[in-house]
Amino acid sequence: MDQSTHFASPERAEAEVLARDIEFASKNPVINSLLETVGGIVAVLNQQRQVLVVNEAFLKDLEVDDVQSALGLKLGEAIGCTRVEQAPSGCGTGKACITCGAAIATVACLSSKGPIERNCAVSVDKDGETRDIYLSVRAQRIVFQETPLILILARDISAEHQRAALERAFNHDVRNILTGLIGAADLLGLVGERESKKLVATVGAQAKLLNQEIKFQQFLAGSDDGHDQSVLGPVSWADVLGDLRKIFDQHPMADGKNLNFAEVSTERTLQSNRSLLARVLTNMLVNGLEASAAGEEVKIWAEEQAGAALDLCVGNAQFMPPEVALRIFQRNFSTKADTGRGLGTYSMKLLAENFLDAKVSFETSETEGTIFRIRLPLA
Repeated sequence: MDQSTHFASPERAEAEVLARDIEFASKNPVINSLLETVGGIVAVLNQQRQVLVVNEAFLKDLEVDDVQSALGLKLGEAIGCTRVEQAPSGCGTGKACITCGAAIATVACLSSKGPIERNCAVSVDKDGETRDIYLSVRAQRIVFQETPLILILARDISAEHQRAALERAFNHDVRNILTGLIGAADLLGLVGERESKKLVATVGAQAKLLNQEIKFQQFLAGSDDGHDQSVLGPVSWADVLGDLRKIFDQHPMADGKNLNFAEVSTERTLQSNRSLLARVLTNMLVNGLEASAAGEEVKIWAEEQAGAALDLCVGNAQFMPPEVALRIFQRNFSTKADTGRGLGTYSMKLLAENFLDAKVSFETSETEGTIFRIRLPLA
C-alpha cells in the first residue's frame, strides 16, 4: 500500500500484532462493560487507528454489516466513507481528511491527556447509495495493561444539525429580504414618480423571493426525495437577469461589494423554471458576496456551450483551499464552526440537478479566484 499521506499517519499494525490486540480488547471485561453500558456509538481502536471492537449501536446506526467486516479497518473504511477512495493510504491520509472532525479528534487524542471532541460531516456509501451523516465524535486515549488504545464515543446528530441549519438559513435569508423590502418601502415616499416605479418593482421582486424562501424551507424540512410540481418550460435569460437585478438592488449582502451583471447577449431562452432558477442563482451570488472582501467584485455572466446549453456563471476573487473544495457540495460541511451550517452549496446543487435538469460545477485557482457554474439546456 502507498505510504504517502496528506494528514494522519498511514501506518497499520502487523497482522500478528493486530490479531493480538483484537483478542485482548474483545476479552477485556472493562472494555466489554463499556460496550454494553455506554450509550451511543462506541468503538475501541489501536494506536494506528484500526478498529478492534465495536458495540451494537456502531453496527446498527452506521449500517455496518457485521463485526468481522469492520475489525482491522480504520474508522472511515469501516463505515464506508466515500472519501477513502481519494486517500493515498486509506482513512485519514486524504486531502479531505484535513477537515474531518473524526480524523482530527482521533489523531489529537494520542498526544492529549484529556478527551478531544469534534463534529464530523461524512458521506457514506451503502449499497451504491450515498448517505450524508453528521456525527459528534469524542476520542480519548486509554491504557489497559500497558496497552495504549483509543476509545471512540459518537452519536448521530444529523437531525438536530439539519434543523439548526434550516432555521439559521431561513432566518438569515428572511432578514436580508425584509431589510431590502423595508428599505425600498421607506424610500417610496421620498422619491419622484420615476424612481418610485423602480422601487415598486424591487418590492415586488423581494416579495416573490420571500415567498420562494418559505417554499424552499418547507421543501428542505421534508425529504430530499420530494418533487417540485412546477413544470420546466421556456425561460428568458434576460427575464431572470432582470429578476436578479431587482433582488440585489437593495440586498444587504451587496452593500460595499461590486456586483457586476456583465453586459453580454441575453437573447437566449432556457428550458428551466424561472423562480427556482432565480433561487439557485441568488444562492450562488450570496455565497460569492459572503466570500468577498469589501470592494471586491462578484460577477455573473453567461457562456454559450456546444450542444445547445448555456453556462450561467458566478465568479469572485477568492481562492478555495483544496481541503474545502473537495467537500464543498457535501451536506452538513461548512467552513464555519457554528452548529447549523452547511446547506448553502449543497442545496444549490440539489435544486439545480434534481429539479432543473442542470449541472452545477465550480473551478478555483489562486490567480482567477472561484467560479460556480450552472449548465442548463437551451429551449
